[in-house]
Amino acid sequence: MNFQRSEGGGEEIDIVGVNKDGTLFGECKYSKDPVGMELIDGLKRKSEHVDSKKREFVLFSWSGFKDELKEEDVRLIGKKELEDHFG
Repeated sequence: MNFQRSEGGGEEIDIVGVNKDGTLFGECKYSKDPVGMELIDGLKRKSEHVDSKKREFVLFSWSGFKDELKEEDVRLIGKKELEDHFG
């Protein structure tokens, strides 16, 4: 998988990973408040500028996620997961 940052179409996407099967789109937020639907909705909208046969989404948030995101088809990586993985 090839990872890069995308700024096409006047839109910025923090993480774009591309392989033969599809594309992974990711956003990273370091804020005091948990993130919600507006983040994934914006990422999905921005991903439409990238030609891909399959799209997957991941969100990183230091302050966690609102419950509404837990019903979405998106991988959520918060502070605990980052600390568990990186110590």
